[in-house]
Amino acid sequence: MKVKIEDLNGQKIFIIDDFLKEDVIANFHEYANALPYRRHQKDFEGDPFLYYSAHFDGDKFKTSHPIGKASWKLFTDFIGEVDQYSVEEAYVNLLKYGDMQFLHRDCDTTDKHITVLYYINQTWDYTWGGETIFYHNGDSVFGVLPKPGRFVIFPGFVEHTAGLPSANCNETRLSLALKIRLKEPTYEK
Repeated sequence: MKVKIEDLNGQKIFIIDDFLKEDVIANFHEYANALPYRRHQKDFEGDPFLYYSAHFDGDKFKTSHPIGKASWKLFTDFIGEVDQYSVEEAYVNLLKYGDMQFLHRDCDTTDKHITVLYYINQTWDYTWGGETIFYHNGDSVFGVLPKPGRFVIFPGFVEHTAGLPSANCNETRLSLALKIRLKEPTYEK
């Protein structure tokens, strides 16, 4: 396993490669290609440009699927405090040349939610683009290529966007997003 840690204004963004075996990467890629996608995902409330996605029960996915288990294991290893979190959403995004994406945050800037991304494609040429681009104060800071089998873990309030494949790309860009939410505190009487 290779880990790179980017610091974005005091927020750690973990980029993890070589965590999964090739057969696991291939199997999930095949699985994701067969999912029933619907054009209903949006980057923010009011986004008029819906894109294709397929959704799962988040907490069930983290324990029932090898990629869900791997995602939760990495979350546990790098973030910890698993009892305080639950997987609110899990879905695969399907993006192709010509789609529309916007800068967005996965939660409010006051929330401490975490996003885990997993890049599903079995092959990806860097000339195809598709980087996830992270921003701070209105400027792009760095991008992460959708390398096969790569995970990215980051605070959900960090502004970012999914880059679209270039015109010379003959693949759809597939990524899994797990939105991991900090549970509301419960008080004993």
